Amino acid sequence: MVVIVVVLAGTVAGFVLSFDDRLEEPDLDVDENTPDSAGNPWGEDELLAPEDATAGAEGVRYRLLFEVKSEDSVSEDSEELSNIDVVVTDGGDMFTNVAAGDFERLEINGEEQDVSESEITWDSDSGGAELNIEMDGVVYDPTEGDEVTLIFSGVDNPDDPGNYDVDVELNGDDRKEGDLEIVDDVKSILARQRPTLSFTR
Repeated sequence: MVVIVVVLAGTVAGFVLSFDDRLEEPDLDVDENTPDSAGNPWGEDELLAPEDATAGAEGVRYRLLFEVKSEDSVSEDSEELSNIDVVVTDGGDMFTNVAAGDFERLEINGEEQDVSESEITWDSDSGGAELNIEMDGVVYDPTEGDEVTLIFSGVDNPDDPGNYDVDVELNGDDRKEGDLEIVDDVKSILARQRPTLSFTR
């Protein structure tokens, strides 16, 4: 009888310990290229994308993303990219407060470039609706197919929700066009999208 009790106790103890192990959180193999771990909250490939698209939000972090095309003059040999003009039609004074300290990083094909904030000059024109980025200290000779990413903050979103036309010029010549969507309230939109449960007796 004692032997049976000991065997049963050992069996139960083994089951409890193995069950406890199964309750532990599994190790997650996080890919360094996923949006969250790489510090990229934008996900989609919009030309100009805000981290927070809420209307009226201030000091917002933005990402400018474009690909160098064969028809772009900057893709020609020895043609360096020295100037980027960003214009948001009817965007108000959204770029007025962007300054050198708001520069975060410049990436070429996903590789961060060794660039300091002093090597890029920021200037807002047209009442703050246009951002002129002078890459004075950056030596970059674009090649067809290059993906250029520029991340900066200090942008004040338009007060009114809606879709705004984005126009980006490279060296005052090559044009990229896109769309900026500003929403009323991110939280309220998520609440409206959340499914509701109904119970019947």
